[in-house]
Amino acid sequence: MVHLSTAQRRELATLTLALARRGADAEAAPEALAAAAARMGFVTRRMERGVLAELCSVLFDRDVAGEGPR
Repeated sequence: MVHLSTAQRRELATLTLALARRGADAEAAPEALAAAAARMGFVTRRMERGVLAELCSVLFDRDVAGEGPR
């Protein structure tokens, strides 16, 4: 079982809200997702916001056909 601290739960909630708001504000969504992912400790080679945003989509968004949790 995984236990998240209050700060970790808050960041996960922020990331989840950023995923939910993508349709309403497509321009700001990648930046919000990338920032939340970076605060959560996600690391990529170049820390490109688009890559971080897509990683969040694949890992946490059920709307990505064939890629989300089942």
